[in-house]
Amino acid sequence: SRPGCLEDFFREEARVLGLCDSFFYPVVTSRDPLCLARADFPVEELRYILDHDNHEMRDRFREFLKTDLFKPRYNMSLEDERELALKRLQAVCDAKLISVMDFIHNPLRIFAAHEMAVIDPAMGTKMTVQFNLFGGTVLKLGTERHHHFLKGIDTLKDVGCFGLSELGYGNNAVEMETTATYDPKTDEIIVHSPTTLAQKYWITNGACHAKHVVVFAQLLVNGVNEGSMGFWSAAEMTILVPYRGSPLKTWGTKWDSTG
Repeated sequence: SRPGCLEDFFREEARVLGLCDSFFYPVVTSRDPLCLARADFPVEELRYILDHDNHEMRDRFREFLKTDLFKPRYNMSLEDERELALKRLQAVCDAKLISVMDFIHNPLRIFAAHEMAVIDPAMGTKMTVQFNLFGGTVLKLGTERHHHFLKGIDTLKDVGCFGLSELGYGNNAVEMETTATYDPKTDEIIVHSPTTLAQKYWITNGACHAKHVVVFAQLLVNGVNEGSMGFWSAAEMTILVPYRGSPLKTWGTKWDSTG
């Protein structure tokens, strides 16, 4: 783009916010590095522009991240790092800095919380799965029989995971092999992953902490494929033992996002 367009953008932002042009161009009387470092630049006002929205919540979150719980930790075991990610997310939830209901009342608050959470990729990933993938699915695709779980999703009483990705197909919902067959005789849904490639993989919270899972599968009714659907299962996932024919395994250590 043409030179100066970024300058024009900031000048327009300053005009809208009622700031003078010198907001972005502080007066400096010398090119000396020390003088430049001491330039009178309104950092707080610039942060207000860059934050864009939910300023009070972002400020609370920043103060929250200064607590001892969020001090950097190094050389931790996989188990300890996973537990730390859970403790940090639990603290965020206890402080009511995010809610699955934000998707209805204030979606930008969800995005703001995730921007703050990047300080810890493991916690941020758990937050995304708990509130966006699992919680968002329960909120938007669930019915009244599921909505009583929303409070538990906010408090982490009901930790969940999102069973979409498969070993052979990633998150390609069209090609997935896992089926959910409706049995009219018993009024049950039978979920089945028929091949190795149909295994559900990379399921954050699945190896630990999750008590519930939303499994996506091809719905079969009277031999007809009705397409991909989500199915709620209250799985005893926290004890890592086979549950109704569904063995669970941990993926192990990753470079990041180990929550």
